[in-house]
Amino acid sequence: MSISRNSITLINPDEGDGVTARQTKIDFMGFSDGEVDINDVFSGVGATSQSTGSGLDDITFQGTYTGTSAVTYYVKIDATGTPDTFSWSKDNFSTTEATGVSLTGSAQTLDSGVTVTASATTGHTLNDVWQMTTVVDITDPHVLAQILVDHEGSSADDKGELAIKVNDGNDGQAPSKTVMTGHANGDVTFGGSATITGDLTVSGTTTTISTTNLLVEDKVMTLNDGGAAASGGSVGLEVEEDGSATGFFKTNDTGDWTIRGANGAAAATATIDVNTDAKTLTIAGSLNIEADSAINQDVTSDAAVTFATVNTGQGANELYAMNQDVETTDAVTFATVNTGQGANELYAMDQAVQTTDAVTFATVNTGQGANELYAMNQDVETTDAVTFAGLTSTADLTAKTSDGALFTLQTSETTCVDGDVLGGIKFQAPNDSAGTDAIAIAGSIECIAETTFTSSVNKTEMVFKTASSGAADVTNVTMHSNAAVTFAGTVIESSARELKENIEPLSGSLDKIMAMQGVTFNWKDENRKTLGKDVGMIADEVSEIFPELVSYEKEKPSGIKYSKMVSLLVEGMKEQQNQIEELKAEIKALKN
Repeated sequence: MSISRNSITLINPDEGDGVTARQTKIDFMGFSDGEVDINDVFSGVGATSQSTGSGLDDITFQGTYTGTSAVTYYVKIDATGTPDTFSWSKDNFSTTEATGVSLTGSAQTLDSGVTVTASATTGHTLNDVWQMTTVVDITDPHVLAQILVDHEGSSADDKGELAIKVNDGNDGQAPSKTVMTGHANGDVTFGGSATITGDLTVSGTTTTISTTNLLVEDKVMTLNDGGAAASGGSVGLEVEEDGSATGFFKTNDTGDWTIRGANGAAAATATIDVNTDAKTLTIAGSLNIEADSAINQDVTSDAAVTFATVNTGQGANELYAMNQDVETTDAVTFATVNTGQGANELYAMDQAVQTTDAVTFATVNTGQGANELYAMNQDVETTDAVTFAGLTSTADLTAKTSDGALFTLQTSETTCVDGDVLGGIKFQAPNDSAGTDAIAIAGSIECIAETTFTSSVNKTEMVFKTASSGAADVTNVTMHSNAAVTFAGTVIESSARELKENIEPLSGSLDKIMAMQGVTFNWKDENRKTLGKDVGMIADEVSEIFPELVSYEKEKPSGIKYSKMVSLLVEGMKEQQNQIEELKAEIKALKN
């Protein structure tokens, strides 16, 4: 189709505020292979019938058109009497399909699912004509792409926003992947990657790139291209955090490079200065070398060498090979410690030992007890079970196993009776905003015995509690041994309009309800047999009537969303009420 116009205008007459209320859009639609079948996709009834004549205008067309191409139907009063009669044609009476058809006051079938209805059976004018052209719709086309215009501002301004969306093949019939958005302030936002096959020229004063990683394939990057000579360290790279400079790497007009980091102020203290003329390297702070023997350099000194911190990455043996006295008032950090003397040597060194790796000892004897392990800040590895009388951690606790971590809480109770708490997880917090009052239990998850335990019966329930005042004693959810779940409050499902799209009213609800079958049954599952006779419906049967009400496992019906039936029942009741009102009207008419 070709359109020759200077402009095309789309107007949304809705004056309400909000994005969706004032949208205008253009949809680009298409089909997947095998979706279009000329025999079953054409349907629809046309516009309201148009009357030609001056008499009684009460004839309308209804039904569902089943033909494969658009047709115009003509109905003409060919005789008046009791009742009046009509003839009809599909070519404006060049040929006539039928004549002398008596008006009945009800729907009368023409062909292809089209019916005609006259409110009155008498009183019409001879040769008055009604016509209607059917609509041929292709059902369920996919929206492949969309140009969408929203009102970005308030009701008092004319700010607009233009978005281009595409369908990535996983969005049903509604494209959700935003390719580009043009805002009222002139900014353009790209939803994905942008590929530019030609040169990119930016005429503004600032280029901002908000990415996690910047990948550049260029071998050389030139800063200050064509600019004035550098002075005072004015050319280089600068790093900012929270709006303040935390370090830079710059050169000046003499060719000296300076690397600086922040020390209470933005880039105030020099960390490394490289003087290319004097061939000197000045390090203002500590030097940590985390390398292997590839450094391969001897360190010679006639006097003792003093380090604030020593971290060679080679452990204590490297210090020994240096044949130097080591003096420090701070902790010494080693990646690995192996002195050949065992753990006692560490104690004899009278040094704090810090490492981020696990330390393995055949025997640990520090003379300080188990608390010494904690003070050493070391990971402890063992193939045996570890038992604690009490465990307190100020950091996260992580359990790792080769086949998945399993955290077990085991009660010391030897006789478990109904109501016994077998284990639980409690969540604590200070009970005032300043955090100065006693610690309160803010929530808990508890496993409670549901019966007295025997060798064959060990029923339990999981109870989730929160606090309203004091400790957590408000039971919210209870999961029973028979698979039943008890909610102490109201179960709320999200249902706001802003969370939904493609909203359409339910139709044919009463027919679906009438097709469903309620049943009584007993559960096969041993735990749920205790429930006795139960009532409900069969998911397999419901899936054939209303699949949206059924949940599936491995593409087989497994459960029913009973809460979703409320909407079906509401619409079914409305349809039934409409039928009642129609029957009441017919009864009234018969009485009159």
